[in-house]
Amino acid sequence: MTNGKSKNKNEVRVRKARTPALNNELTAHDAMRAVMLECLLHLQSNVIGVMESAREEPVHQARVALRRIRSAQKAFAKIAPEQESKSINGDILWLAKLLGDVRDIDVFLIKTLPTFEADIAGSEPANFSRLKQSAEQRREVSRQKLRDALISPRFTNLQLQIVKSLARNEAVNSKSEQLIDFTRRSLRKRWRRVVELIALWDSLDRRQRHTLRKRAKKLRYAVEFFSSLYKTKSVKKFTLKLEQVQQDLGNLNDAVTTQALMKSFADDDVPVAQQSGIVIGWISKNANEAERDVEKSIVKLCDAKKFW
Repeated sequence: MTNGKSKNKNEVRVRKARTPALNNELTAHDAMRAVMLECLLHLQSNVIGVMESAREEPVHQARVALRRIRSAQKAFAKIAPEQESKSINGDILWLAKLLGDVRDIDVFLIKTLPTFEADIAGSEPANFSRLKQSAEQRREVSRQKLRDALISPRFTNLQLQIVKSLARNEAVNSKSEQLIDFTRRSLRKRWRRVVELIALWDSLDRRQRHTLRKRAKKLRYAVEFFSSLYKTKSVKKFTLKLEQVQQDLGNLNDAVTTQALMKSFADDDVPVAQQSGIVIGWISKNANEAERDVEKSIVKLCDAKKFW
C-alpha cells in the first residue's frame, strides 16, 4: 500500500520556468549565474520529455528555456563576455530552429486547425483530414530531426559552453554596481526598446511587429529574472499587462507562421493544397480582429506603472 496518488510510470514530467531568489547582497555576476543556471536546468529538464514522448508541452518548454537563455544574455550584456555570447548564440539559434519547426506544427494542429474547423462548421463542406494527416507526417519528421540534435555532440557542447562561460574569472566584476542599480538600468533599457516600436505601431510592417514581439518577450523575461528584488504586487500589476501584449502579438505571429506553413503545402497533392488555401483565406479574414486586440493591450501597457 502506498500513500498519496499513484503515478503513471510512463508519465513524462514537464518542468516550467522558475524564478531564482535574488537579493541585493549579490553581485550582478552572482545574479547572472543564478539566472543562467536556472534557464539551463529548465532546458535540460524537458529534454527527456522531448525524447520520450509525443506531447507538445516539453517541446514548448524547451523552446521557452532557450529564449530565456538569450534574454538573460541581453539582460546581463553589460557584464557578459560578448565573444562568448556570440559563440553560444550560434548553437542556440540552431536548436531553436529545430524546436520551432516542431512547435509551429503543434500550434497548427492543436490550436489553429480545431478553431478553424469549429468556425466553419456547417458552412464549409470540405473534409480537412488530408491536411491534418500531412501536417502530422511533417511534424514527425521534424520531431526526429530534433531528437537527433539532442543526442548530438553539438548540443552537449552548447551546454558545456554555457557552464564554462559562468565559471570564468569574476575579477572584472568585483567592483560592479549594486544589483538593484544594475537591474534598474537593464529594465529601463529593455522598456525603451519596446516603447520605441510601440510609438510607431501604425507604420510597422510585419517584420517590425515581429521584432516588437521579441522585445516584449525579452522585457517580460527580464522582469521575471529580477522580480524577487521588488514588491510582488507591483511586479504582478505590470506583468499582467505585459503578458497580454505578448499574448496578442503572439496570436498575430501564429497567424503569420501558419500562413507560411500552409503555403509550404502548395507542392503537396491537390486536396492538401486546396485545403491549405482555404485555411490561409480564413486566417486573413480574422487578421483585423487580432490587430485590434494588440492595439488595446499596448495602450494599457503604456499606461502601466513601472515598478523599477
